[in-house]
Amino acid sequence: MITLKQIMTAINDKLEEILPNIDVQSTDIKEGFSRPSLYVDFERTNTIQFMTRGKERTISVTIYYFPRDRYDHQLELLEVQDILEGAFRGYFAITDYFGVQINEIDSTEVDGVLQSRFDIHSIEIADSDDGNKPFMEHLKENIKQKEG
Repeated sequence: MITLKQIMTAINDKLEEILPNIDVQSTDIKEGFSRPSLYVDFERTNTIQFMTRGKERTISVTIYYFPRDRYDHQLELLEVQDILEGAFRGYFAITDYFGVQINEIDSTEVDGVLQSRFDIHSIEIADSDDGNKPFMEHLKENIKQKEG
């Protein structure tokens, strides 16, 4: 199963890749932060269990971008918004074997801070408890044809 930590790490890694000169804050932004910087928050998560080994999860992600200048930032916010939309729209890989499709990104400016939001939806089925079961090597078929 994919963990919340894996999802957060994948998002932060992507931010470091697309905006390499901008710090990604991992501490609470209420404690203070440098400019420019990014901060990722899972605003809301919803997990539903189904069957005995499955789960459906929705994570509402918000990426905050704090521009260089608190007052003169309009073009900078537009540039970063374009970069974020390009990086997270469409297929987004969480791990080498697990990814999600992000179809909608909503961005807004609040008090000079860009807030880009999107939801991650996933459905997972856990591996069986015995992950060491061998794969089937041969399949024998016995097909009777109807005469007629």
